[in-house]
Amino acid sequence: MDNPNQAQAEPIYRPVMLRRDGLKPFRFQGEKIGGVSRSVIAKGNDNVERLFETSARLYNTSHGQVVVGVAVYNRTDEGHEVREAFKADSLPKLVETLKAKSSALDDDMLAELFEDTEVEDLLVEDVE
Repeated sequence: MDNPNQAQAEPIYRPVMLRRDGLKPFRFQGEKIGGVSRSVIAKGNDNVERLFETSARLYNTSHGQVVVGVAVYNRTDEGHEVREAFKADSLPKLVETLKAKSSALDDDMLAELFEDTEVEDLLVEDVE
């Protein structure tokens, strides 16, 4: 159990740059608060199997925003398929933005990315 007299640890903000395809990258001071990564083998239009890795990182910024960076890397052809980043003033707004604008993250990855945050219950159904 936490000692109520013990001071909360101050966040450690580090420089972060998140690349975005076709847009300027996001640059900020951030503390990583979540992350997820998945690998999957999928066939393209040419019917050839390729290995893809999808990853996402979630940050609090030193100015009070929340930011997520998403990347899909083609391990077979050694190149990025997608690099995107999104920002919002709150975690609920960021979840809404990701659901509307990111095709790279499925519901399972979103749930894991936001695990142990205030919006976890929006993404996971507890079964008792």
